[in-house]
Amino acid sequence: MFKKKKKDTQLTPWAAYQAKQAKSQKSWRDIIRINQAGNGHTPQKNVNENSNSNTNSVMNRLTANIKEFELGRISWIVIGSIALILVLVGVFLLTPISRIQKVTVSGNKRVDSTQIVKKSSLEKNQFIFNIGLKKADIQKRVKKSNSDLKTVVVQKQKHNAVNIKVTENAVMGFVIRNGKYYTIRQDGNVIAVHNTQPNGKFPVFRNFTNDSQIKDFLSKYSTLPNEVQDSISEVDFAPTKITPTKLKFYMDDGNQVLAVMRTFATKMKYYPGISASMKKKGIVDLEVGAFSYPYSMESEENELGANNLIDKGNTKNQIDSGLAKKKTKAKPKTNEPKKTEKKTKKENDLAPTN
Repeated sequence: MFKKKKKDTQLTPWAAYQAKQAKSQKSWRDIIRINQAGNGHTPQKNVNENSNSNTNSVMNRLTANIKEFELGRISWIVIGSIALILVLVGVFLLTPISRIQKVTVSGNKRVDSTQIVKKSSLEKNQFIFNIGLKKADIQKRVKKSNSDLKTVVVQKQKHNAVNIKVTENAVMGFVIRNGKYYTIRQDGNVIAVHNTQPNGKFPVFRNFTNDSQIKDFLSKYSTLPNEVQDSISEVDFAPTKITPTKLKFYMDDGNQVLAVMRTFATKMKYYPGISASMKKKGIVDLEVGAFSYPYSMESEENELGANNLIDKGNTKNQIDSGLAKKKTKAKPKTNEPKKTEKKTKKENDLAPTN
């Protein structure tokens, strides 16, 4: 009869787990040992390599975790930076420093500033960066809007101000050539198209015999304030022996201005103030100084001048008569010549003056 094997003592759960783990590790060690023996490795060496492999695995996992953490931190930094930039941009757009504060025009004389600003489409409180994005388009549009504009430049200035700087080649008036009226521009160039009658908006320039005269005149005339230019209806070039560059300006208000080419641009600026102080219509003389007098005084001066000419003529006739008498033979004295002289003198006193 076979004896029955003695039953194993009852193990606790923890002891049973430990036994199971030991058995599992033993089986794995046997498998590894067998594989290593087949590959020509000693068991001890395989154990060390396995230990190193486990260490490397842990290090690789740790390195991977560190890299993942670094990538996450960099991502959060990038996201935070972008968010901060967006916030700053939003604040900038909401503040006045991002917007146009003033729009001005410079360099224009004949073209109205309001018209230039309107064509530019620039307004106060628009975003300032529109200047950089649309600058070329704005300049082209403004120049195209008016043929009197030669160049247009949009400039950003301090304190978010914008200036539209223009140069003009505007129509200044009309010149007469061969009995026809031709439009003349600021640079002195005459437009080929002629008119039978001048346009009432511009003055007429008469008696300018050559291009150099009219160009010299227009270079100075264009500097006059718009208020003065608009009040001139006609300009005559009226040279004399004493004043070879004399100019006569006929004004819309009925006055006449006398000036010279060299100084008229400086002196004509004061015409509005001079005309306002005149009680009667008359002449403003700017040739040497600056004074005015009514037309009635000019008439009196003309009359005095005419009388002086008559007196000079009579005196000359008397001198000529005296010389003639000396050449003739002496005649007996009579009272008749004296009576004649008195009569003549009386007639001269009563003669009307022109």
